[in-house]
Amino acid sequence: MMLRNTLNTYTRSVLSLSNFYFICLTILLIVEINLFTTWRTDVDPHRLVFYFFGVQLLIAILPLLLIKNKTIIASNKLDVRRAIPLSIAAVFGIYYAFNLLKPLIKGVVISVRDSDILPQIQRFCREMAAGRFPYTPFNDFGWPMTPTYLPAHWLPYLPIELVKIDPRYVTFSVFTLVYLIFLTKMIKNGLSFFTGIVLLALPIFLISVVLQYDPAIWSITVEQLIMAYYLLLCVSLTTDSKAFQIVAIVLCLMSRFALIFWLPLFVFMLCTKEGTRSTIRFCAWIAVGCAALYGPFLLRDPHIFSNAQTYYDLASVGEWTRSEKPVHMYNGLSFTLYFFEKAGEVVLKIASVKKYLLIITPSVSVLLGAIWWRFKDKLDFSLFAICALKISLAVFYALITIPYSYLYVTPIIVSLAILYRFSVLIKSNY
Repeated sequence: MMLRNTLNTYTRSVLSLSNFYFICLTILLIVEINLFTTWRTDVDPHRLVFYFFGVQLLIAILPLLLIKNKTIIASNKLDVRRAIPLSIAAVFGIYYAFNLLKPLIKGVVISVRDSDILPQIQRFCREMAAGRFPYTPFNDFGWPMTPTYLPAHWLPYLPIELVKIDPRYVTFSVFTLVYLIFLTKMIKNGLSFFTGIVLLALPIFLISVVLQYDPAIWSITVEQLIMAYYLLLCVSLTTDSKAFQIVAIVLCLMSRFALIFWLPLFVFMLCTKEGTRSTIRFCAWIAVGCAALYGPFLLRDPHIFSNAQTYYDLASVGEWTRSEKPVHMYNGLSFTLYFFEKAGEVVLKIASVKKYLLIITPSVSVLLGAIWWRFKDKLDFSLFAICALKISLAVFYALITIPYSYLYVTPIIVSLAILYRFSVLIKSNY
C-alpha cells in the first residue's frame, strides 16, 4: 500500500503541469541540438536555416509567454538530499565527457593544416611569454596574418603554454568549472532530482552528439571556453551579485563581440530596475574590466582592433570565393546562404550581409527593450535577460558573414540556461 501511494505521488509529480512545460522545452532543446548535428545533412540547407532559427526563437519566446506574473525565487538553502545524488551525477557526466574527448584530443595533432585557431592561440601565448607584443602581424603559417583574437580568447592558455600542456585540456577544464557552478546553483534552488538530472545531462549530450557528427568542433577550436563564458553569464544573471555579472560580461565581451548588441538592452533593463546611478557604476566597472584586459595592448598599438576587423573582412572574401559551394555557407545554420547565392560581386554581397546585420540586430534589441518597458511588471528580470540574449545571438549568428558551424554551440548553451531559469520560476509558480 505504501509503495503504491509512493508510486502514485511520483506519477502525479512527473505528470504535473510544471513538468509538462519543462519536458516540452527540453524536447525543443533536443530538437535544436539535432538540427545542429544529426539532421543537418538530411535537410536541405535552404530549409534547415528556417527550422533552426525558428526553434531558437521558440525556446526564447515560449517561457516568456508561460510566466505571466511576478514570481518568488526559490530559497538558496542547500538540500543535502538533492545535493549528493546530483553531485554524483555531475561527476559521472564530467568523467564520461572527458573520456569521450580524450582520444580525440590525443588523436588530432594541432596543425595549421586543419585550422589556425589553436596554432594562433599558441603563438599568442609564446609571444606574450617571451615578452614580445602578441598582436604583431606574422607570416609563421605560410601566409600573412593579422592577430584578431581578443584577450579572454587566448590569455587563459598562457600559463599552460609555459609547461606545454595541450590547450584543449584547459578548454575542457574551464567548461567543467562552470558546469560545477551551474550544478551548485541548481542545488541551491531546490530543483527536483528529475529536473536536475535532465539539466546536467543536456550539456553532456551536446558534447557527445557534436563529437559524433562534427568532431572538429572539439578538436580544432576552443569553443568550449566560449560556451563556458556564456553559461557563466547566464548563471550570473540569475543572481543579485553585480561583481559576478561584471566578471562574466567582461569575459564574454573580451572573447567575442557577439554580446555587444545585447548589452545596451541589459543596461536599459538594469536602469529601469535599479536606477541610473547604480547602472552607471555597473557600466563603469565593466569598462574598467575591459580596459584592464585589452587596454595594455591598445596602448601599444591603438589600431589592433581596426586592423583585426579589416583582416576579418578580407578573410570573408577568401571564404566566399574558396569554391562554388563553400561548406560553411551550406551548413544550413545561417541566412548568409541566400546572400551568397545572389548575383553580383562578392564584396558587395558581403557588404549587404553586414548592412542587414547592423540594422536588424540592434533593431531587435530596441524591440525587446520596448517589450520590457511595457511588461516589466509582469516579467521576471533574469528570464527576460537570458531569453533576450538568446534572441540576440540567434539573429546575430543568422546573419554573420562567415557562419562557421562551431560558433553555434554557444547559442545552444544559452538555451540550457533558459530551461534552467524557467524550471526555477515554474517551480515557484506551481
